[in-house]
Amino acid sequence: MYLAVAIVDAAPEPGDVPRLHASIEASRAPADQVEHVCVERRNDHVIVALYLLGVDVGTIGRTADQLCRRALATWRGARPWCLRSCAVRTIGAVGTG
Repeated sequence: MYLAVAIVDAAPEPGDVPRLHASIEASRAPADQVEHVCVERRNDHVIVALYLLGVDVGTIGRTADQLCRRALATWRGARPWCLRSCAVRTIGAVGTG
């Protein structure tokens, strides 16, 4: 399993976080292999944590980036927004033979 953390530059209002979370949930596809989504508001940005299954960091990074961009394209929250970064961390072994 991998943890992808995306930082979105935006000036979020308090109600934006649940709407962005809902947008991410609505934008995800079965092929994204999303296990869990967490969205947190900070002063001038939003942190999106995606727990994803996958085989390698590169694929997970592309999946997380695409999922965030799909969700942000339909998000009715703060404008303008910019996906500042998307980093991937391994959080557990996948298959122990």
